[in-house]
Amino acid sequence: MVSPLGEVAVGEFADVLRAQIAETHAKLAAARANRDFETITPQVLRLRYLLDVAVENGVTVEEDTGASTGSATEAGEG
Repeated sequence: MVSPLGEVAVGEFADVLRAQIAETHAKLAAARANRDFETITPQVLRLRYLLDVAVENGVTVEEDTGASTGSATEAGEG
């Protein structure tokens, strides 16, 4: 039997991870729009890392973040 506390912790983890993915994607989009090349690479690497964490933990990512757990190809764009 899974305790309610465990379910809450997992849900919170997924929520925080999704929020970090969305925030990183927004920062990446802004850096690209501003042609801030010094910021693009670190944001791509962070987004790739967060997507990998999501995949490893079975966390689905909404399409509206511009990222998905099925593909971490952001590094190839730009």
